[in-house]
Amino acid sequence: MTDAFRKFFRSGPAIFLGLLLVVLAAYSFMLGSPFKTLDDDFSIVKNAEIRSLAHVPQFFRSTYFKADQDYYRPLVYVTYALEYHFFGLNYFYYNLDNVLLHGLNAWLVFILAGLLFAGPPAGKLSAREAAYRRNLSAAAALLFAVHPVHWEAVGNVSGRAILLCAFFVLSGLICFLRFHRGDGRRFLAAAVVFYVLGLASKESAGVLILTVTAWVLLTGCKKADASAQSAEAVGAADGLRGRTGLSGLAPAKLARDWAWLVPFGIVAGAYLALRHALGISQMFPWPSKTTMVLGLVTFLKGILIYFRIFLLPIGLHFDRGLLIFKVFHAPGLWLTLVAWALLAAAVWRFRRRLAGLPLFCLAWFFVELLPVSQIVTTIGVYPGAISLAEHFVYVASVPAFVLLVYAAGGLGRWAEERRLVSPATRQGAFAGLFLFFFIMLVQQNLYASNEFAMLRDSLAKDPLNSRLQYSMGMVYVKARDYDRAVEHFRRAVELHACNYGYHIALGKALTDQGDLLAAAREYDSIPPRKDVDPLLNANRQAVYRQLAAQYARKVEAAPADPALHFALGVFYARSGDQPRALTEFRRTVELKPDHRDALHNVAVTSEGLGDADGARAAWFRLADDADPGNSYREQARAALARLVPAGQ
Repeated sequence: MTDAFRKFFRSGPAIFLGLLLVVLAAYSFMLGSPFKTLDDDFSIVKNAEIRSLAHVPQFFRSTYFKADQDYYRPLVYVTYALEYHFFGLNYFYYNLDNVLLHGLNAWLVFILAGLLFAGPPAGKLSAREAAYRRNLSAAAALLFAVHPVHWEAVGNVSGRAILLCAFFVLSGLICFLRFHRGDGRRFLAAAVVFYVLGLASKESAGVLILTVTAWVLLTGCKKADASAQSAEAVGAADGLRGRTGLSGLAPAKLARDWAWLVPFGIVAGAYLALRHALGISQMFPWPSKTTMVLGLVTFLKGILIYFRIFLLPIGLHFDRGLLIFKVFHAPGLWLTLVAWALLAAAVWRFRRRLAGLPLFCLAWFFVELLPVSQIVTTIGVYPGAISLAEHFVYVASVPAFVLLVYAAGGLGRWAEERRLVSPATRQGAFAGLFLFFFIMLVQQNLYASNEFAMLRDSLAKDPLNSRLQYSMGMVYVKARDYDRAVEHFRRAVELHACNYGYHIALGKALTDQGDLLAAAREYDSIPPRKDVDPLLNANRQAVYRQLAAQYARKVEAAPADPALHFALGVFYARSGDQPRALTEFRRTVELKPDHRDALHNVAVTSEGLGDADGARAAWFRLADDADPGNSYREQARAALARLVPAGQ
């Protein structure tokens, strides 16, 4: 019975169940987290399209964020539509689906690591070697499951795109490895299908074609000469020399046959053509090559931060950004370049030992980061900074963790053979590391479950982040604390004055606060652009309607005050009520005949309403006014030349 239990707990289903339970335990603290004021409001709470499955075809013909022509993620909306169909806006199930997806991805990491760590065919491995490699795979999957760096992707519903993309990318790579080792072309077909689904989930899935190419180039053409060694000896050598033995599974002919690349290329080409046809091809290039180089070196510094987070995941926070190097003589820039030069030298020095699996993991890691490398397009989190969001490394962490486990396993074997450590010590060290990561992950999930705490913690670490300032303002709006909302919106506007959304949010918060004149000034301060923002117009007109109602009451109390009539006319005009505006401007002129601004507004408004006679009369008065302070004289003469027929 004991052997039966031991055999079951080492089986695939038991490992899957164990990974799922660990993930559920770690992320259970965020299951009750409400929708965030960030992407969730737009894509779920206020998105009428997900409320009917009849809209599913439309998802494949439109962008993810309607205003941004650079995101195409229809499958994400499909999942939201299905969740809404069954659960409405019960955020518990949206969070639960994220957690379950992460659990499935951890299981895929276990399967993938098993293929990466695979040596000779299973029958030629000793039971000890097979168990060792299986333990390595389980360790990599467990590390992926509980590492705190994934809190942002899993703990926020908007991370669904990353989770779905990872599921299809990992599935596609698993199928390709099965095909490459000779398990049949049906696995190639499955890999291509997963590639399509990945592209429909998130743009970064496009690099899968580069990942499988790197696999063939770095492992497929090598032959393992291990026939004279026992399988266990080969496994021991693997941990020291960095060889995988995987190349022995793929015939050299298959490695040289690049026909498999054709379907991947067709899918990639069709995907780009579809985006172009739908108009989803917006890019954000750097203004110059100099700034692009500075941005790229800044991202290289960011990768070093990622390395630190993998090993010591402290200081994690939402919407991480990194200030871009401004000049080439910045000390940090040169320190970054020196660090990378040393890393490159180390890789070159030990290149023979890094053959096979280690070299592929390094290549895969950098391929996954290519879309956010600042080369293809700029990825800015706020002006003067690049985005270094922790969810960027969700898939990239897989090769990183596989490589860490691979190196740790080899080092552990080496130390054990020399009796420097015992198996119990190694197991205890891993258990301690697992517990540390688990506790850190729980802490991050507690932050994720409380949006206010999450944003407050992030702002403490990154106060220049305008998006965080805006998001915190929205949290206060929900709490009806408009004074604090205004503070954060003002700060967001100061940090990023060109963002229309921040100005609109500040104007709306000022309106809710009751400061209508300040709200009107804020809306009027927004620089014009070609495409008129309907929300801006609607909010502006609503404020002016409220101001008009407010000043109409003041006019009733003081009907002989020309200043009140003039202000009321302005508010009517800006709210779109031109007839009432004209009445108030005329009343102002009656009360104060030398009120040039009112007279000018009478002329312009009359002309706009088609009252040519009224417009001419007002323009004549302005043209005849010889006072040096009359700034409208030339405009009046030009208007009369246009309105008065020749000879009159």
